[in-house]
Amino acid sequence: MAQTFTKIVVDGFQDGEFDFAAALQRNASKLADVDNLITALVAAEGSTTTDTFFAVTIVGHADRDDVPGLSAEERRAQELDASKQRAVSALNFVLNQLGFTPPATVDNLKTIGIDGAFAGAGDLVNLVPANEADRQQNRRVVFLVIQLSAQSQPLSFGEPDPDRGVA
Repeated sequence: MAQTFTKIVVDGFQDGEFDFAAALQRNASKLADVDNLITALVAAEGSTTTDTFFAVTIVGHADRDDVPGLSAEERRAQELDASKQRAVSALNFVLNQLGFTPPATVDNLKTIGIDGAFAGAGDLVNLVPANEADRQQNRRVVFLVIQLSAQSQPLSFGEPDPDRGVA
């Protein structure tokens, strides 16, 4: 079975913003990628003879919390919560587009495995953000997509995931 790996990064979340749909609308370059991902998921899930399966992990990320007076534990907890809220918003967005009501029906999917993960501020794009634009790159949602199929098929969305070493 052939495997294809890709990722879609949607960044640009404002400080304290968790609404994936709002961030996506401002991220026009990724709107088509997310639409194409959803189209591929709908096609795979709706087919009775498909040999294509998807595993999608939606990872929420946060910027460092630099609020004075917080302990390191309080900062980490807030960063983790922010990343969780972004991932859950993106997961609910995708499931709603697929016609499923989260979370009760996620297990009813036949050809799609989908879940969320929360990175907090543990994987910053900009370790020392110089401005708000740098912080918005840190506040993001990343879709990690694996397509499994009988034949290698190019994906019509995202970018090859270089961390996987496979395009």
